[in-house]
Amino acid sequence: KVMGKTVTCIGDCAFIYMKSAVNITLPSTIKEIRFYAFHKATGLKSILLNEGLETMGPKVFYGCTSLESVYIPSTLTVIPDYAFAVCSSLPSIVIPSSITDIDDYAFVSCASLQTVQGRMLGNITDNIFAKHIGKGAFADCTNLQHIAFSIYLESIGERAFENCSKLKDIKLPVSLTSIGEYAFKDSGLKTVTNYSTTPQVIKTNVFDGVNLSECTLYVPKDCKEKYKNADVWKNFGQILEPGETPIAPITTGKQQIGYLYYDLHEDLTATLVKDDSYKNYQLTITVPSSVTFGKYTYTVKDMEESVFEDCRHLTNVVLPNTMTELPKRAFYYCIQLKSVTLPASLEKIGGYAFTT
Repeated sequence: KVMGKTVTCIGDCAFIYMKSAVNITLPSTIKEIRFYAFHKATGLKSILLNEGLETMGPKVFYGCTSLESVYIPSTLTVIPDYAFAVCSSLPSIVIPSSITDIDDYAFVSCASLQTVQGRMLGNITDNIFAKHIGKGAFADCTNLQHIAFSIYLESIGERAFENCSKLKDIKLPVSLTSIGEYAFKDSGLKTVTNYSTTPQVIKTNVFDGVNLSECTLYVPKDCKEKYKNADVWKNFGQILEPGETPIAPITTGKQQIGYLYYDLHEDLTATLVKDDSYKNYQLTITVPSSVTFGKYTYTVKDMEESVFEDCRHLTNVVLPNTMTELPKRAFYYCIQLKSVTLPASLEKIGGYAFTT
């Protein structure tokens, strides 16, 4: 009570810009928190919202950059627009089963947010129970790693998980019928499980910035062909039904294996390539005939031009019998080079290969 009267509402901007460090527990009489009530209250460390709270206004905790803990009561049904936007210290959130709507940008730019869980009858659950996730609701939550949905979810708004770069896995329930544009743009998705027996009709930009050719899509039994023929879904690298095992993708591009660098190719061959680190080596370099990266073995077939050029401390080199050509300037200005063991398979030596 304040001056003998029961407080039921926290008004607009009541604690706006509050800077002193504070932990707040609201009294059980509070029914409403209005627009901007704690906007940019940078001193707010934790808040326990009371059971009995029924409504919150937009941007109520916007920019509370020190907020680390919040309890959301089971009497709330909606998390409003921008409610916890830019709460950059919030590591996790538990959303009660009473929440049906997570509105637009509710948690946008919560940079420390890692896990989102649900709560039903006082127990923590893996799934949240919301029916609708609004536009940009979790956009720019760059540390978000886990969020799971229940069979109540009907829609995911546009850009809902944009830039969630650590979100590797998502499961889409059978109840989901609508996925907005750019919903998972530039996310870190590697696997998607879709429980719908009928592929949702979605725009081509839903997974914009995600390399779908390197992603695996899990679908219900006897639904693979439907997804293989559905726009966007057909672009996943692998589409698997229950019981099927994914095939490990072939890695390509420059990779360090041991102390040497290779350009790995899709045909499981590798090219030894140059790197500045070679100039510090004072040892014998033995180039292997094959290298293993991930689950695949690559045959070392050739070397890049000038691969060891100006490696002035290099003394001995042994080349594998899988090579047929020594490229131009391979050992150019290797002034301490004493010996090179050439394979019997070698057919050509390029110009200036051993010039010092």
